[in-house]
Amino acid sequence: MENASKALIIAATVLIAVLILSIGAYLFTYYSQIAYENEQNKINQSLVQYNTKFEKYEDKQLTIQDVLTITNLAKDYNERKSVDGINVNINGNSTLGRDNDWWIKQLDENSNTIYEIEYILKYDNGTIKEIRIAKK
Repeated sequence: MENASKALIIAATVLIAVLILSIGAYLFTYYSQIAYENEQNKINQSLVQYNTKFEKYEDKQLTIQDVLTITNLAKDYNERKSVDGINVNINGNSTLGRDNDWWIKQLDENSNTIYEIEYILKYDNGTIKEIRIAKK
């Protein structure tokens, strides 16, 4: 009889240990998923916040200063990212690898010239790939 009660105590201890390990594994999985979702939300917020810097110029008349601001934002972004850089295309000319002095020479010297964003092309992940700007 004494061996039977010891066996029951051992079995109960094993069941409690398995239950505690199962709860621990569940909590680890649950909180890992929450941490992953929070990280994805931060990435998405950052993406939306950065895209907004460009998208606020859509459907507006742009001055030369606005065009230079857009190219500088893209240049800053491209310097910080090694892949998926933003190409600003002005009147059919790409800004990639060009400095501001070159762009100022390419833009119409008439300060009253108005530009507009024709479209903003995005990658599948939502980051901006290309911004096409043309004279209005």
